[in-house]
Amino acid sequence: MRGTICQNSPEEFCFRAYSESNESEQLPKRQFKTKHSTTTVNSKRIRLYMSIPREETTDPAEIIYDEVDDAASFVEQNME
Repeated sequence: MRGTICQNSPEEFCFRAYSESNESEQLPKRQFKTKHSTTTVNSKRIRLYMSIPREETTDPAEIIYDEVDDAASFVEQNME
């Protein structure tokens, strides 16, 4: 189950569910990780998640271009 947790007071928390996952429905997937991104491929979806700390570089666009190229190559090799 996925959801969000918020703190209503120092003693009280609230969990709001927004989706449920059934383990039997999990699809086999392939993952490719780089320093700033994770690419996931399965039979229903292709996902690219990227996170670049702003203080790490003066040119984040260069990192995006490089890692997207690597992710695209991975996706081409792993299309089901």
